[in-house]
Formats: sequence, C-alpha cells, structure tokens
Amino acid sequence: RFVGVSLRYSVIVLCLLLSYSQCTVIQGPSNVTYIPGRTPLPIELTCNVTGLALWQVDGVGYILSSIDAGNLAGHNRTGTNILVNTPVNNTQYICVSQTDDGEVSSEPAYVIIAGVPTMTPNVSINDSTISINKVTIALTLSWREPFNNLDPILSYTVSCSGDVTCPPDVTTTDNTTRNFTITNLTSRTVYTFSVVASNSIGDGEAGIVMITTPGIDQVTDVSITCTPVDLIN
Repeated sequence: RFVGVSLRYSVIVLCLLLSYSQCTVIQGPSNVTYIPGRTPLPIELTCNVTGLALWQVDGVGYILSSIDAGNLAGHNRTGTNILVNTPVNNTQYICVSQTDDGEVSSEPAYVIIAGVPTMTPNVSINDSTISINKVTIALTLSWREPFNNLDPILSYTVSCSGDVTCPPDVTTTDNTTRNFTITNLTSRTVYTFSVVASNSIGDGEAGIVMITTPGIDQVTDVSITCTPVDLIN
C-alpha cells in the first residue's frame, strides 16, 4: 500500500521541481464499458510509467506483487498493466508513477457495467386515449424513451392482461417508435397494459398502466383521455 491521492497535487509539484523525466505517467487507463456476454474478459487497463508502477483501485493502493498474490480479488497483472477478471460496476482505477522524487497519478478511469433498460421517473405512458364508437373500442399507448444503460434498445414489447379479449403480446423491433394501438377491446372492462424495453443484455422493468373501458352503448364518436400511472422503475 502507498500514499493515497490526498497528497497527489503536492507530489506532482515535487516531481516537476526535482526530476520530471523520472516521474511520469506516459499512458494511464481509459474508461471501459463492460457489456456482459459481449465484452471479452479479462479487461486490460494500461499503466505505462517511468519509475515504479503502482495501482489505486477505489482509493486503495496496491503494488504489482500484491495483485499477483491475490490481495486484489478478481484481478491479475501483465507487466505493469492490470487485468480485470471480475468487473464491478463503477470501480475507479488510477495508475501511479513512483520514484525517489515522488509520485504522479493518472486521471481516474472507470469500469462501467451496461445493464437492461431503465424506466426513469420522468418516463411515463402518456397520452393514453380511448376511442369509442358503436362498433369498436381502441386504445393508443405512447411512452418516452427510457435510459438504455449503455446498451442500445433493440425492441419494445406491449402486453395486455385482465380479459379474454386481450390481444397476444406484440414485440416491435423498431426502437424509434414508442406508441402502439390496441383494438377490439371490451366495454366496461379493466385492462392492464405493460411496455417492456429490451437490449442485448435482457428485458428491463415493465411500464404499467391500468384502464377501465367505458360502455359503447352510452357514447358515440368521443375520445376520453386517461391519466396514466408512471412506468415502474
């Protein structure tokens, strides 16, 4: 273990005054997005320095021999680079050059793990309307684009429950279209509709809205706007 980043800036000044050429990070690590099942493991992070190469992982210092000895779980080394065998989301890595003159640290780099789409609080099934005439009842659902968690959304699946007249689940591979119309619904019936966004990692949480259809014998050619619930995060 070694001196942490709390003294980083004073040490940098010391290196510059004494021997800059002997205390340098030539190339430090870069941010990595790990997509489970697609990004090869291990992830190699670069530490090319003059002097002794050290690593800080989430603020804790490790010498290279301790990494090989297993003191840093889920990691190994190759030369002065570090190998991440078991990524942990948002882990911070800093490469440090250490000489007799002091230390210089690289800019922090992070390993970010991509995930399934997330319906954030400002995402909702909005503008849900019921169109009624003497023949059919139709419902149009629309929703805002959810956060894709660093892996592009591939599809949306619209599902219905609550009555035998529910249509089968429909999956659209057009990830730019965020609305869907359901027809031939039954009057005076409670329906629950859900929308699920999917990416290559899997399915996100469903956005859900519950609506009771009015009777078609009471109105003709009207449009009723319903107040939907927010999508479940």
